[in-house]
Amino acid sequence: TYRQASYWADNAMLWSHTARVTHRNWFAEGQLGVALLNKGEGEQAVQHFAKALAINPTSPDANLGMALYQHQSGHLQESIGYYERFLAASDGEREMVYRALVNLGHVYRRLGDEERSRKYFEEAARLPE
Repeated sequence: TYRQASYWADNAMLWSHTARVTHRNWFAEGQLGVALLNKGEGEQAVQHFAKALAINPTSPDANLGMALYQHQSGHLQESIGYYERFLAASDGEREMVYRALVNLGHVYRRLGDEERSRKYFEEAARLPE
């Protein structure tokens, strides 16, 4: 129907509807957070990442989303734990793992920890193609 088609207008609407009609759906909350973050709505995204992590603390999407938000907001120290939890729970999707490792390298460089920074940059460079 026309009404249901409106739920698929964009990812944020789709995942918002899904999260609303399902109970404690960490995946939907995490995907809604990703969609909102991609739209530049970080404050709203964080609320959904937090809901996803309250249900499933190892959610890769929610941990990476929180890490990116904290990093972009200048909360470097806070981003580290989220990046590390993402890496621990990641299914090995190379592009996302690479992004998290490089971002950790940048975080540690900005925090003045060159040794850890280099470690993460080197680990990213060693990822198989």
